[in-house]
Amino acid sequence: MIKKEIIYFDKEIEILNYYKGKSDLLILAGHYILDYNEKTECLKPLIFNSKNSDFFNKKVEIEVGTFPENTFKLGVELINSTINSKITLLVNDHKFPSLKDKNVKAKIPVLRRNYFKELNDIPTEFKNILGNNPYDNFILDNNDLREDNQILASETFLFSEYVFRKRFDRSLKNKMLELDAFYTTKTKSRKRNVFFKNLFNESFCIIEDGNCGCSGEIMQVIYDLVLKRQQFNFVLFIPIECGGAVVNGCEAIQYYLDVKKDIKINIDIISGFPYEKYSDFLYEKITLTKITND
Repeated sequence: MIKKEIIYFDKEIEILNYYKGKSDLLILAGHYILDYNEKTECLKPLIFNSKNSDFFNKKVEIEVGTFPENTFKLGVELINSTINSKITLLVNDHKFPSLKDKNVKAKIPVLRRNYFKELNDIPTEFKNILGNNPYDNFILDNNDLREDNQILASETFLFSEYVFRKRFDRSLKNKMLELDAFYTTKTKSRKRNVFFKNLFNESFCIIEDGNCGCSGEIMQVIYDLVLKRQQFNFVLFIPIECGGAVVNGCEAIQYYLDVKKDIKINIDIISGFPYEKYSDFLYEKITLTKITND
């Protein structure tokens, strides 16, 4: 059974105090979006920088506010106040909010690959926050077998949402459908919706109209970090607009890992940051813990 506990924080210092002294956390912080920069004709992180044009910084304000740099800063502070914890960076490289030109959209595969391979480092804004903290606090997405035509470099600090979504569609989606708790329905367009039914008989949509969204993506993220990097205690700083889908995906992957792999994990999902749009200025922490059935 999955135990769900909700705690509210008024200030970030309360979050830091809550985790102070805890150990072996995997902290997902600093999540940012790539967008097309018409001036440089390349992809650029939507992160505020005084050197950006006023036009680009306005896009940052509209889309994400200061969520990326402030959650990264909070993540670094958590690293410093906990024991043997790691941080990881997840990049939204599929949304491109202001990209409308069809000709440019056709070049996205090349532009995406160029970003990850030619600019293979954490954003400059994050370097300034990191200061003297060592880079070895990062979980890396390294793979010596990657070829030149693949999106990510063989050694990288960055995790790609696009890669996780494609990986989920190719493999994990089919694996989870082997369990009775996961089932499909067909849409009018003959595509499939995929649902997860928990032990309380509540059903959550994991894939809508055949498309992997935030739920499937976070399932793949956690699946990989558990099995490939032996991480079992997660703290996820999530944009509030993604919160519901992420909670559903986390509950589904906890169930899958427990039933198929006999692995139990703990996930804290924190959203409601006051410096992003849609926020009600109240931090909400949802903890999902797999407990033994009576």
